[in-house]
Amino acid sequence: GGSSMGERRVVLSLTPVQANTDKRRPEAITVGRSQLGRTRELNPKLLPAQSRTNHDQNFTLRVINRLLTQWAPTPRMGFFLSANHLVSLCNQVLPHIQKEPTVVEISAPVKVYGDIHGQFFDLLEFFGAFGAPEHRKGDINVFNYLFLGDYVDRGSYQLEVITLLLALKLQYGPKLVLLRGNHEAAETNSNYGFREECRERLQGGVEAGDKAWRAFNNVFTYMPLAALVGKKILCMHGGIGSVETIAEIAAIPRPISGFMRSDDPKAKKVAELLWSDPTQGDGETGLAASPRAVGLLFGPDVVQRFCKRNKIDVVIRAHQVVKYGYEYFANGHLITVFSATNYVGRHGNAGAMLEIVEINSELHVTPKYILPREQRRPSPAPPSSPFDNVRGRPGGTPAAGMGMGSPDTLDVGRGGIGGIQKEEMKLRADGAQRMGAGARGRGREERDARWRSIDDQKRPPSPMRISRAEDDDR
Repeated sequence: GGSSMGERRVVLSLTPVQANTDKRRPEAITVGRSQLGRTRELNPKLLPAQSRTNHDQNFTLRVINRLLTQWAPTPRMGFFLSANHLVSLCNQVLPHIQKEPTVVEISAPVKVYGDIHGQFFDLLEFFGAFGAPEHRKGDINVFNYLFLGDYVDRGSYQLEVITLLLALKLQYGPKLVLLRGNHEAAETNSNYGFREECRERLQGGVEAGDKAWRAFNNVFTYMPLAALVGKKILCMHGGIGSVETIAEIAAIPRPISGFMRSDDPKAKKVAELLWSDPTQGDGETGLAASPRAVGLLFGPDVVQRFCKRNKIDVVIRAHQVVKYGYEYFANGHLITVFSATNYVGRHGNAGAMLEIVEINSELHVTPKYILPREQRRPSPAPPSSPFDNVRGRPGGTPAAGMGMGSPDTLDVGRGGIGGIQKEEMKLRADGAQRMGAGARGRGREERDARWRSIDDQKRPPSPMRISRAEDDDR
């Protein structure tokens, strides 16, 4: 791995933390929380830039407060902001995103989130269980936040998700980074729900909805494509594809639009970064065409060469549903994280985020997960580690030897995956559909069935197979 070329190493936890049940939180997190208790007053460094007026600042704080602490779904499924308000928010946050490089460097501690897809209940559940990016009662004074894209499409509360994240970005600037996902593209989110939600929920109908939708997509074209955590962990939405160096990503100019139909080499790299997936198992190597018809499939050998060439240890990506919300691939050198639970109401998957802290010059990665609302129990049994699924993949083989003596951690740079068998987590698909209420409910169900029918024609394989019929994220 790349760790041999630098002092800092990456250590992966084999023991995930479940919301509200696991008392064994790492000491580093306890320290962070005690620090948070002494810093709940407003940190001057987190104040908005002086160029913003008091009116703008107060508006942003009101939006954040409304969505974080006072939000509840309304029977008519309207939205509390007008299209003009949303356009104003987009115009204000745009300069903050424009000035960021295509590859953003972030220091630990940092929390990394995968796909959210408009499932606002899940986002609030994560913030309530593990801390929120807010300076009074949250932990933004201690942690940076990194989101890997796919904020919109699919779910019922896409406007809530993207509005809150953009408001948080406007308020806290570099403390919170929003990467671009494959659904942050007009050619995608015009077909998978976001444009329709803007039209349906905003006063003014189609004209007002399209005005806000265009403003959001303009912001999306400037979003960074990757982030480098502690100089050892590279994060993006889809995967590395055929990209060989971080410098290649950093050299891609923005804004970026129309990349899915372009023959330009840089546009193709963008498509690969946002759409690519790992192969089905560690035994499938090299590069191959993707069943999605966009991006590539890349094997574990591609990941390990990329890490060695760029002197990093781990690649973190999102983009695919995985049963436990997170999963390891390529002998621990790649992690998939997916934060939306029970995706599209039929996967039964947990949602996860990754917490990265630095301890003694080591970056410790700890998965933290929530179960779907329909599956939560007071004290569930500990889940099996997604490491176990390497043995279950066709062609997959576990690596021999652990990098550290502790059974709960794994030194990626030195040891790879250890074959530790644990009790399997009992997740069940319950078919509960959390996709809308009131006047829109029936229409959403019909539309979702249409989306699934389209997706079934181009269904990608997952690094951990739930079943051939379940992995259909686009």
